[in-house]
Amino acid sequence: MAIAALQSMHCLLVAPATQTQAGNRTLLASQGVRNAGRFYETHHNLSKTNGGSWDNLRFSSERSPFVTLQWLKDREDETGGKDSTEYKIRVRGLFAEDSGSNLLSRAELERAFEPRKIIQDDEPYGIFVLADVGLGEYRDESVAVVAKVIGYGDFGDDARRVEFIEIPYCTNSKNEIIFAGDLVNLVGKLSNATLLVDNGGVGATVNKLIEASGVPVVRVNWGKPCFKKEYQDRFYNRWACAMVRFRDAVRSGRVVLPQNIDRKLREKILLQGARLPYHFAEAGGLKYVMEKKEEMRKQGIKSPDIIDAMSFVFLEDATSYMVSADAEAGGGGSIAATAQGKVDDMFADI
Repeated sequence: MAIAALQSMHCLLVAPATQTQAGNRTLLASQGVRNAGRFYETHHNLSKTNGGSWDNLRFSSERSPFVTLQWLKDREDETGGKDSTEYKIRVRGLFAEDSGSNLLSRAELERAFEPRKIIQDDEPYGIFVLADVGLGEYRDESVAVVAKVIGYGDFGDDARRVEFIEIPYCTNSKNEIIFAGDLVNLVGKLSNATLLVDNGGVGATVNKLIEASGVPVVRVNWGKPCFKKEYQDRFYNRWACAMVRFRDAVRSGRVVLPQNIDRKLREKILLQGARLPYHFAEAGGLKYVMEKKEEMRKQGIKSPDIIDAMSFVFLEDATSYMVSADAEAGGGGSIAATAQGKVDDMFADI
């Protein structure tokens, strides 16, 4: 089968009723996206190795004569390395033994807080304002994040790099009218800024108010499928795509988290970023699925509003941006200063 050369596969039971005669055989090819269920059992406790009746077979693309070294290298880069769960499933034909885990660890996020410069002042970077709208709808707070961005890809020389400059708003006390006005004012202070705003629930109202003020805004629709075929094959929706790309950028050192924030806000980012549960879809191929907010609440996990907003910069909607005038002038210090503004006033509601 062609899939054996492209994506690793396993044998699986379909129905015991087919085994009514000695010569009958049952075979199904699939991927080990779960570490439980009948499929998993045929390769473990029901296998001949453990006294069962099933011959469990594993086909690794690393040993296939139809797979090139470049294809393997691309998959390694794309999935975050040979030790990643996705690589083990897609390429090596292994099971997701850590399914249901979190995307990032606290240690990985703490490294992203280390002060360093990954975008130089003379590079053609852009400025993004990323806003997740709260006010109910399974969310706790409305958040605005300012980011300095360059690059478009997932790996290589053109991989996206992000320096998160400031979090001027993180509050649960603003209504949609006030928050829309705050975003309009913030964008007006920045050079050629691109504004992305969550369009779910009351976010749609915020976007209408922003557009009525004459400020362009990119509406973020989490639940829709991705545009690119390569992303459609890996991610259940745009939310999963943005979150996983954010994770990969953090792990590869392409993200610097904001420096000019207080200890309370820093801890909130660490707590939210280390509690991002996900799993792989069981149907339609191997796809990342982020845990629903309702399920997260049942586990005592609050909505990761700040991380949600930060991940917007890795959406396909954020592919294009205008080069900041400060970048064209070869300077960058004024952006951070402008974004911070009157810091005491901006952080009064946190």
